[in-house]
Amino acid sequence: MPTDSSSKIVGVRRRACVNCTSVKSKCLPLSADECQRCNRLGKRCTYLNVVEKRKSPSSASRTRVLEQRLNRVLSMLTERARGTPLSGFITQLSSADIGIDLLGTDQIPGFSLPRSFAPRQALDVIDHGLLTLDEATSLLDNYRTKAVPHFPFVPISADTTVESLRTSKPFLFMCIMATMKVDNCTIQRQIGEEVKMQAHQRVLMESESSLELLQGVLVYIAWYQYFFSYEKQQIVQLAQLCVSLVHNLGLDQNPNNTRRKVDLGPDETAPGRKAARSTDQLRALLGTYCTASWVSTKFRTRCAIPYTGYIKQSWELLVAREEYPSDILIAHLVRINELSRRICDTFGYDDLENTGIKGEFVSSMALQTLSNESTLLKSSVPPAIQNEFAIKVELYLLDTLIGEVSLHDDFWDHSGMANSLATSNPSLSTSTRLSILFNLLRSCKALNDAVIDCPDEDLWYITFYTTAKVCRTLSCLSNAGKIWPEIFRDVGLALNSMNFSYPGTSLYDASTIERAADLQGEAERLRAKFKNLSPLVQNTGDEADIMFGFSDMIWAAFIAYDQARGLDQGPLNFAFDAACSTPEIGSSGGYLSSTGSGNATDAVLDLEGIDDSTWEELLAGITTATELTSRRSYTVMPPPKGTPNPLEGPGDYDVTSEVHSDTYPAIDPTNFNLKDKTILVTGASRGFGRAMCVSFAKAGASRFVVASRSDMSTTAEAIKAAAKEVGRPEPEVLTIKTDVGVPESVDALANEIDKKFGSLDVVINNAAFMKLASIAESDPADWLTTLTANVFDPYLVARALAPLLLKSETKTIINIASVGAHLISPTISAYQISKLAIVRLTEFIAVEYGDQGIVSYCVHPGNAPSEMSGGIEGIPEPLRPAFVDTPELTGNSLVYLASERRPWLAGRYINLTWDMPELMSKEQEIVKDDKLKVRLAF
Repeated sequence: MPTDSSSKIVGVRRRACVNCTSVKSKCLPLSADECQRCNRLGKRCTYLNVVEKRKSPSSASRTRVLEQRLNRVLSMLTERARGTPLSGFITQLSSADIGIDLLGTDQIPGFSLPRSFAPRQALDVIDHGLLTLDEATSLLDNYRTKAVPHFPFVPISADTTVESLRTSKPFLFMCIMATMKVDNCTIQRQIGEEVKMQAHQRVLMESESSLELLQGVLVYIAWYQYFFSYEKQQIVQLAQLCVSLVHNLGLDQNPNNTRRKVDLGPDETAPGRKAARSTDQLRALLGTYCTASWVSTKFRTRCAIPYTGYIKQSWELLVAREEYPSDILIAHLVRINELSRRICDTFGYDDLENTGIKGEFVSSMALQTLSNESTLLKSSVPPAIQNEFAIKVELYLLDTLIGEVSLHDDFWDHSGMANSLATSNPSLSTSTRLSILFNLLRSCKALNDAVIDCPDEDLWYITFYTTAKVCRTLSCLSNAGKIWPEIFRDVGLALNSMNFSYPGTSLYDASTIERAADLQGEAERLRAKFKNLSPLVQNTGDEADIMFGFSDMIWAAFIAYDQARGLDQGPLNFAFDAACSTPEIGSSGGYLSSTGSGNATDAVLDLEGIDDSTWEELLAGITTATELTSRRSYTVMPPPKGTPNPLEGPGDYDVTSEVHSDTYPAIDPTNFNLKDKTILVTGASRGFGRAMCVSFAKAGASRFVVASRSDMSTTAEAIKAAAKEVGRPEPEVLTIKTDVGVPESVDALANEIDKKFGSLDVVINNAAFMKLASIAESDPADWLTTLTANVFDPYLVARALAPLLLKSETKTIINIASVGAHLISPTISAYQISKLAIVRLTEFIAVEYGDQGIVSYCVHPGNAPSEMSGGIEGIPEPLRPAFVDTPELTGNSLVYLASERRPWLAGRYINLTWDMPELMSKEQEIVKDDKLKVRLAF
């Protein structure tokens, strides 16, 4: 065969393999058949033989080619001198990049390679004088102790020194130094630029994928606020880089997935993908998931990494190993972010036009489900963990994501047939939306409060994602002031409806919503918080430091809103013919006044005469008012005896001749004097528990212990306000974060009470849990949680606090049971079984502690919609007619019972809807026949 005369294959192998040649990377041999880079990346290494080409007489000389290449490089350097930034690889060109043999350059007369083109290693911040060794040590310590609690995905062990870290993981070391150098923004930005250059060269130019790179980039973008630029924002690209590194390293793949029999290519069979995951790799995976979630929440996109079973398995493995104390934070951060993403995806916040949730009926169903899941998630987080700043702001974010539903009109569309109930009663729809809106405002302010309360020395270490949450709260507050035309449109329908009976139409005034949002006030206090730290930052550049820049951005949010809203619109007035009764108008706790005409338009809210504390109390009461409105829209009187009542229990109408659904004069707490009494109520952060505390405060109790896993500040304020309202001395209120399902937590509660007060008079076990589901459809975890919360928790409280009760005179334990203890209602199996168990536990306490003087009895508190049940909307339709009782009936009845020691009630069940004086008159009959106890019928 004839051969090609233009070129021929020479039996000499190329110095660089195919992979390294394709990316123009330096190829260093590891063995005769494999290079170092291919071995590190797990790629197949192939060397080709040299193809010798005949020199063309028309081709440029070697010297001319070299001159052309040097001219290109010099032009790039000229651009850099003019201020155009160059990527780091330009200044690190090696001989292989330029395509010449440095060893042969001496053969070119008069040629010498400039020093700046010699290969150089990555910049070392210590060797280049940007940081001293002592300063780097201090910054590393700050990272360990102050920064990791905010972003626990890349911890550094205590025995790791600066020298060992900069040697073993130089890129991660540089990222930590860049993010922690908060006292000098000029040096910080210089190091930050080098971080980007190295990431660019190693990832894009050298196609490197390593755990160190992933960890470094995660740290860098966690505190990206220090490198943020309005014109050159790169947070999304950097987050996507982390996702790509996770995929390249195979960290998102379960190495123990032996069920899959088909591999998809060489990457699937790489040894690294089948090896067991280290804890550092697990943290990097979970950190990337949370990072992607936070970025997607900020920019209204879908999360780049889905929540999979392997991600769940990963955080469970971390918790089980507990290598670092911060690992427990990772588990809760991942769980919270998973629910956050589901909330955003369910409501389609990223694309409201194409969201699958349309109309109030569907929105309410989705909202109820997600709200219940949020409540369960919060209850599963231990109190000590809830107090961690990173967890606290994430939980507040959950509330704002749920509350955002109130800002979008699409979710409140009444045009669908499924919304016939809301259309026939627009006041219910409007009240619900307003309630959610005010909950959103409170959640936003609570998140801002957490930032304001953060000590100044810790504020430097909050993450970029926290600053994004602050921006989100300001956006929500701003939008709340803009949606009032949509709400007023519904109010117009409500005011023309004969069924409308909301107390005080002026609550729908636009100025009311704006005042509640108080965007200017929030912006002012946040701006001051950050701006006060600006003088502590050294800055020799033109750009403002992050504290000053962020404070200005906060204020700009208010200015933009103020300019957009224009002139103050004032209240809107609607004419309507339907009259509302005067009692309905006056049922808002004293803040509404009426001229006595009986017309709701005459009801006015005196905003100018309300001080700040009263205003906050008014806002806190709006939710209760809307719940009452919802309840009254379904029923206006208790179901009479003999009418169908799925929750009617034995003796409900027969023990006393009169039954009640609301408070009455005989149990008015002002009739009693509980001076010097100490009262403990568990689960008292809201609902029934708060109502109980208010009633005992009106009765003059001197000392209160409020125990709950949630915020109890509102309950503490309600106790003091109630005492002041009736002229009682202000009581001492001790609020203690307690998980009454954890023995150590309950023991700590007892120790704290013993130190503070020394004894207890009355203990009310009010904490409870309920979730409706049939046995077949129930979640076993929820079923067990119900039994634990309703039985095990009261057991722990009685066990730990009995010694304190023995030091008092009253010595009373009251367990909150339920009429459900005597019923068998489908979908309520766990709850009703647990309430029967608490009835029996009460009898055991009475028997075992009776000879020591402790009196224990249980009560049915009445049927009132509570936050635990999701309000009246959370009650199944067939059960709603029974939910007519008020929390005041419960609280005031307990005051009546506990006003004196009643040994004859020990071990008995009491329905608080019974008439209390009449029940007391039956003492001899009840004791003689041993009534009001559970017995086997045969």
